[in-house]
Amino acid sequence: FRLAAGSPCIDAGTQKYVPHTMITPFPLTYLVANDFEGEARPLSGQGAPDIGADEVAVNITGAGSGVPGTAIVFNLFSPSDGGRPYQVGSSLGAGPIKIDVRTLGLSVDGVLVASVGGTLPTVFSSYSGVLDKAGTAKATLNIPKIAALKGQRIYTAFLTLGTSAPSGVANISGTFLFTIQ
Repeated sequence: FRLAAGSPCIDAGTQKYVPHTMITPFPLTYLVANDFEGEARPLSGQGAPDIGADEVAVNITGAGSGVPGTAIVFNLFSPSDGGRPYQVGSSLGAGPIKIDVRTLGLSVDGVLVASVGGTLPTVFSSYSGVLDKAGTAKATLNIPKIAALKGQRIYTAFLTLGTSAPSGVANISGTFLFTIQ
C-alpha cells in the first residue's frame, strides 16, 4: 500500500518509540532509516516521517474550485530530482499503467493522450518541463467551460525522467483526484 497524494499520514509519523505499542527486537533508540522501497526517511531533526511502510518521496497536490472555466494548479514535489525533466498526465481513470515494476495511477485514454501529447497547451499548461533545484514545479489544468464536464473525475500524476533510471523513469508520484463541479 502507498499513501495517496494529500494523505493526512504524510509527514505525520514519529521517530520516537511509543511504549507498549508493539513488540520489537530492536533497541528503543532504533530509527528506521529507509522505507520498504529503500527511500530515505527523514533523520532526527529533519522533519516527521510518513505513517506506514512507504515514505512519500514524490508528491502532487492541487488547489482550485474544480468549476468549468477555472483552473486547478498542481504543485509537483520531488526533492531528490531537482533539475530533472518531468511529465504530468491526467486521465479519467486510475489505471494502473505498469512502468517496469512500478505503476502510474492513470488510465490510457484520450485525456491522457492529450495531456502528455502537448496538443492542448491552453488546457494542460506546463505539463512538461524541468523541476527547479529544490525539485518543485507547478502545472495547471485549465478546465474548459463546458457544462457536460460536471461530475467527471480527473486523475493526475507526474513522473520524473532519468536516462540511467529503469525504463528512463526516475520517480513516479501518487495520484491526485478531483471531481469537476
